[in-house]
Amino acid sequence: MIDPDKAAFQLLCAGNAMVDVFAEVPLDFCKQFSLDAPVQHVNAETASAIYAALPQDRVIKSGGGAANTAKAAARLGIKTAFTGALGSKENQLDPFGALFIKEIEAAGVMPYLVKKLSPTGLFINIRSGNEKHIIASPSAALEFDAQDIDQAMFSVPSSKAVLYLDGFILDRKELVQRFVELAEKHDLTLALDLGTESIASQEAEFIFGKNRSLYTPRQEPLIVFMNQKEAEACAKVFAADWESFFISESRNNPVLIAVKLAEQGAAVFSGGSVYKISVDPLELPDSTGAGDAFAAGFLSAYLHNKGPEQCGAAGNSAAAMVLQMPKTAVCHMPKDDE
Repeated sequence: MIDPDKAAFQLLCAGNAMVDVFAEVPLDFCKQFSLDAPVQHVNAETASAIYAALPQDRVIKSGGGAANTAKAAARLGIKTAFTGALGSKENQLDPFGALFIKEIEAAGVMPYLVKKLSPTGLFINIRSGNEKHIIASPSAALEFDAQDIDQAMFSVPSSKAVLYLDGFILDRKELVQRFVELAEKHDLTLALDLGTESIASQEAEFIFGKNRSLYTPRQEPLIVFMNQKEAEACAKVFAADWESFFISESRNNPVLIAVKLAEQGAAVFSGGSVYKISVDPLELPDSTGAGDAFAAGFLSAYLHNKGPEQCGAAGNSAAAMVLQMPKTAVCHMPKDDE
């Protein structure tokens, strides 16, 4: 575990603390729980029932986009911290919360986590035949607010550091504004990942509009990560083609935009130019976690003062490494009596 008194954090990550569950289920499983959409949000009780019915060979690991990025960055040698909210009972972390904190500490991430009375959030990823379903129950993760930010996380930043926000917290404006204030106070570069097309649409004006709240007088740029569909959704708000929009945006504002293009690599927009970085093709069935690793690789290169094209290449390399790791290389959930 990192000694907080000796740490000079280069990357501070904030977001929804979740536990990811992966499982193969019988064909009638989805019908049993009325899972008729590719992505469904459910309450904690339903998520618990679905989890209990999963096969015993399910795979479980700490997750959430910002936490995944934190773990990947730490493994790349970046001194990293993570903050978010976990579930508890009688002031003790619940079993999922205990697994979460154990795993991020094992990866070398310094945790700044608060306990909430709701259960730790679950993100269940199941396959049934050729169908894939995601069941999300953020629960305690959604209760993290501005008052939960631990000032100690910002007490010893390194000479160059990044504050990375998960797009799933952007709707908590008081929380986001407090993070922006702290980034400005401690001279941190602000970075965020949009996360979904709906977030890209809903928050485009907040990020890129006339009253943009995430830009500060710092010399360092605002860094924004998104995939192509999110880029298209964001630019659509301004009735623009996404490539043209981001070329203009990066020319006129202090922003560094990285668009993840899956098998085509990435496009990085900076200073009015676009840098397209290709990748070697990989035939893999599941891209889970690749985007989070891309951000880690990109930010690692950025913190080492690399240029936009080199940052994009580092992001691609980190994503490729994660794509080739088997899901079974992660921890299983401990029994309640362990």
